[in-house]
Amino acid sequence: MTLVAVLKPDRPGDLVLASPAIRAIIENYGVLNVTLYVASETRRLAEYLFPDVASREVDFPLLSRRHVTAPHGTLGRELDEYGLIFCLCDDPALTALVRSLRTQTELIDGDDGLHETLIHKIALRRRLPDYSRTAMFSGSQVLWPERVDHVALALESTDPFWVWPLSSWLKLAVLLADDGVFVSIVVGPRDRAEARVLSGALGNRPHTILDAGDDPGRLYDGLSDVNLVVGADGDLVQLCSLKKPTVTIFGATSWRRRSPFGWNNLILSRDLPCSPCVLPGNGKVNGCTTRECTAAITAEDLFAVVGSTGLGGAGAGVLVVRGASHLDEMLMEHTDELRRTPCEVLR
Repeated sequence: MTLVAVLKPDRPGDLVLASPAIRAIIENYGVLNVTLYVASETRRLAEYLFPDVASREVDFPLLSRRHVTAPHGTLGRELDEYGLIFCLCDDPALTALVRSLRTQTELIDGDDGLHETLIHKIALRRRLPDYSRTAMFSGSQVLWPERVDHVALALESTDPFWVWPLSSWLKLAVLLADDGVFVSIVVGPRDRAEARVLSGALGNRPHTILDAGDDPGRLYDGLSDVNLVVGADGDLVQLCSLKKPTVTIFGATSWRRRSPFGWNNLILSRDLPCSPCVLPGNGKVNGCTTRECTAAITAEDLFAVVGSTGLGGAGAGVLVVRGASHLDEMLMEHTDELRRTPCEVLR
C-alpha cells in the first residue's frame, strides 16, 4: 500500500483546473491512501470537490493571498513519511522543498503554451493509466445553452492582473438587461463593494447579487437557473465552469494555459505581443499601467459573443476561441510527444 501526498497549495481556480488529475490519482491509489495538501483559503473547496479524501492546510508565500509567516514548518519531515508525492504546482519555493525530500516525487513542468490540465496529465503518465480529462473534470458535460435568458457576471475586481473595468461591467449588464436577460452578479468575499456599486447603478433593471462567500455548495445552488457565466480570468469563473458554460476575458494571463476547461467555453483575448505578462514563478513585476489587454475588450464585444450561440461575434482585433483547453493545433505545435499520440491525449 502506497501512501500518496498531492500538493496543490494555491488558489481556488487552480484547484479546479487540477481536479481531473487529482481524481485520477485518487482512483488509481485509493481514496484512503491519498492526502491532499491545499492552501487554507481552498480547504473548504477541496472538501466539497473531494469529500472522501483527507486534506491538510499549508500556505506558501506568493501562492496564498493570506500573510504567511512560517511557510514550511515541519512540512518537509511530514512529507517524507509518504511513499509518493505529486506536486501539481510549479512554484519555485514548493518545488525546491519537494526536490530536497527522500520520497519519490512527480513534479509538473509548466508551459504557457499547454493547458494546465494537460500539463498535469503529462506529469502523471509515468505513474497512472491513461485517463480522460473530460470524464474526470465534473462528471457531466457542460453544454452551451440553447437560449440565453439568465447570465451571471463573475465580478472579480480585486486582483489587478484580472480586473475588467467596473464601467465595462455596468455597460454589459445594461445591454443584457435591456435585451430581456436577467443578470446575476456573482461575487466573492473581496468584491462586495463593487457589486453594490454595480447593483445601484442598474437601478430597477431585473438583477440579483449572488454572494456565496467561500461556500461552493451555495454558489452552485445560486447558479442553478443561470444559462451562461461571463467573467475575467480568475477564481470565480473557474469555479463556475464546473457547472456552467463560460465566456472569459484574458489579458495578462495565458488563455492557452488557464482557459476554463471544456469544449463549450469561449475565451476573448486581444492576444497582444506582451501577453501573457503574468507567468508562474518568473520573478518579474508587472508594471503595466494601461491594462489595454483587457480594457480594450468592450462590453459590446461580450454582448455580441453572449448572443452568438457560442460562435464568436466580437469586434475587430478580439480573438475568440471556443474549447481552448482542447485545441489540438496548439498541443501538437508545442509537444513532440503529443504529435505522435494525439488521439490519446485530446480526449
